[in-house]
Amino acid sequence: MLRLNPGILWATLLVFILTSCERPEHTSVAVQVSETFETEVIQHPTWTKKSIAVTSTWADLLAGFELVGSRAIWRSIQDLEFDLLVLDLPITRVSRLQNCLEPIDSYMVLQKDSVKRIISEANGHGIHVLFNWDVEALGKKNPWLTQCPECFVGDTLDDGKLAYYPLFTQPELSQIQKKAITQWVDSCGFNGYYSRHSSIQPLLFWEELIRSFESRNKTILAFTDNFDPTVHSVAFHASRNHTFEDLFNENSLHFIKQKSDEMIRHEIEQFLVNAYRLHHLKPEADSSHAANIQPLKTVFAYTSKSLPVCEGLYWIADSTQTFVPKFKSGLDPKLVAMLGQLKVKNEVLWNGFYGGKIEMKDTKSLSLIAFSRFNKEDEVLTMMNCSEQPVRVELSDPVKHEYVSIDDKAVLFSQHTNGTLVLKPFSYWVFIKQKSRFGNEPG
Repeated sequence: MLRLNPGILWATLLVFILTSCERPEHTSVAVQVSETFETEVIQHPTWTKKSIAVTSTWADLLAGFELVGSRAIWRSIQDLEFDLLVLDLPITRVSRLQNCLEPIDSYMVLQKDSVKRIISEANGHGIHVLFNWDVEALGKKNPWLTQCPECFVGDTLDDGKLAYYPLFTQPELSQIQKKAITQWVDSCGFNGYYSRHSSIQPLLFWEELIRSFESRNKTILAFTDNFDPTVHSVAFHASRNHTFEDLFNENSLHFIKQKSDEMIRHEIEQFLVNAYRLHHLKPEADSSHAANIQPLKTVFAYTSKSLPVCEGLYWIADSTQTFVPKFKSGLDPKLVAMLGQLKVKNEVLWNGFYGGKIEMKDTKSLSLIAFSRFNKEDEVLTMMNCSEQPVRVELSDPVKHEYVSIDDKAVLFSQHTNGTLVLKPFSYWVFIKQKSRFGNEPG
């Protein structure tokens, strides 16, 4: 039988206690991935706890400035509750990444000082600006090919053109790219980057990149479209949820209850509790289908466990010469603003560890999605009918609280209405749990 020295046991216990006391407490501590796994993600900037993102282009942004001035543009972004703006690099359409890997004025749509001023203005209004970085935008005129020809492999495409793909096993290529990203951040003041196709590079590169910013006490926000859960532990704050984008396909609507349950279960089991997950609200290929589905997708993105990304913001003057924001993705600005206010004001809808847990509700209808976000005191309950027929709400578990809808109709949902509330085709209800009027909550 193995015997342990009591002195060693006490020493070990003392070290454990001291280590536990000295460990800094911050909100990036994850509490679950599976029953047996616990770890930390990289620490999120504190200002991201209730963030909502929007994409636009420099052309649309500058057109908006010309239309009504920069102050009105920033105010409109604030009114929609966006605090993250994702833009392409401010370089000319011809050069793209081929001739402008670094902020060189002769290849930019604006001078570096102008870009820096615009980003500084955005920051002053509480809006942080990220740039897209896509390594697949490389072309045959790219100066990297001259500097490091052994870093690329050529491939003939179906149309006979020769394409070049980077070999990121070459350390020189990684150093060139690291320098370019760093210069964009340092020279123009970008608050971070959205790395596209980052999975073709070693995760170690992205970890070293973000650590290099941390070593200079520079707060950076890093997004990726890589769907590997491990990216959150060392390199990225948020990752794109591609499953969400396919969830509302017309062919999937008959099984949407099952598919949404599976997606949320996968999110809970595979991703760190503090991992930010990006739900992109992008244009639908079928416009007639989008008219029914886009509002439901918007509600799902804003009320589920995600950081919404609304795509394609621009501005126009309508027939009455009233300045209005629009979305190329077909989103309803009024719905976006309403849901944005709901997310910002309700802590259970905040991002990652800051927000509440998510729980799917059992329903009898396969086309009815029902789930809630909750903590000890508050709850937001979402229901969506994804079919062409009316659906009666029948939850398997009895309702213990009283809820009120977020719209002006003030519809109540409680144990008295469970089973009697009917959702029209392609419609939704979002409810907020009411505080008890008598000081006691039902069990």
